Amino acid sequence: VNRLTQSALAFGASPMSATTLPPASRKPSAQYVSRAREDPARVREGELGDAGCSADAGGPPAMVRAYTVWPSKNTFCCYGHCMTGPVDDCAPNVCAWVTTLAPMVLFFYAWAEVLWRSSLAYLALVVVSFSSTLFWFTVTAFTDPGIIPRQLAPEITPPLKRTVTLAFGKEATESWCPTCHIYRPVGAAHCRDCDNCVRDFDHHCPFTRNCIGARNYVPFVLYLSSVCISLAVLLVSCGAVLPAIARGEAREAAAGGRAFNGTLNFLLVTFSIFLSLFLWIFTGYHLVLIFSGLTTKEHIKGTAARRRPWWERLCGCACVGLSPSEIDPRQLVHRPVPIIHFDQL
Repeated sequence: VNRLTQSALAFGASPMSATTLPPASRKPSAQYVSRAREDPARVREGELGDAGCSADAGGPPAMVRAYTVWPSKNTFCCYGHCMTGPVDDCAPNVCAWVTTLAPMVLFFYAWAEVLWRSSLAYLALVVVSFSSTLFWFTVTAFTDPGIIPRQLAPEITPPLKRTVTLAFGKEATESWCPTCHIYRPVGAAHCRDCDNCVRDFDHHCPFTRNCIGARNYVPFVLYLSSVCISLAVLLVSCGAVLPAIARGEAREAAAGGRAFNGTLNFLLVTFSIFLSLFLWIFTGYHLVLIFSGLTTKEHIKGTAARRRPWWERLCGCACVGLSPSEIDPRQLVHRPVPIIHFDQL
């Protein structure tokens, strides 16, 4: 069991901490018990039958993809090629998708034929703005935010803080993470929602169902900018025809033959105004943070020591976002083999 514990998981460029294997004298974790319940045929008295290998057997353990035994709360899809946050964020994430897609569908239902007949260039602008919003939302939600690989637990717990020298002779303090067993680099933080340490951690966004960090902060800002542009397009497009409705010129607006739905148009305008009040302010807040050289976490906690030039922060996030991820969810690792008895299920 100790041999399997030491070699079970190595998810990143550096070996990450393996999921702790429960000894025979202790009840296994809920994750192990859940897996055993889902596949009881593979559970035998005192062993987990996996390719004929048990915890005491000397045979080689089964190899599985790292994302199937991932130690944190992330959710993986597309066979480990895409990752997102915990299951607890499903409700706000679905709400964000519905809020994004529903106005687009209703807008095209009401105005696609009118725009097709009147202005193809304006229709192309609408399609580009809406497509940009969906694209950057997807990139933000399914991109590794900059997770730092876990390490094996040291035999002796190191000091909780240490001082390091950065570029240009600057000194900074790094904190020890007892979960990931690493010293967090400057700007990194441990997200309690995803249970990972993330570089340049900004905040955890339940609506994108992901942390916002070094590798997806730029897509996040581009997503907010695209949403603001899309809302402006909705307001200009739908609000411009309201005077025509008041003058009784609704027939001119319904060039495609479909009866103009004034109620639907009014709902689109109201929705755009309501959402714009929040998102335009929120986008402006992040633009101020960028020019201030701070993250959301640093601003809330009042950390001024991390203040950097705006171009350094934005370019740094862009460079890290284009760099390869430090983790490899599709890497083949040894499956952790627990000791599971029937009386523990």
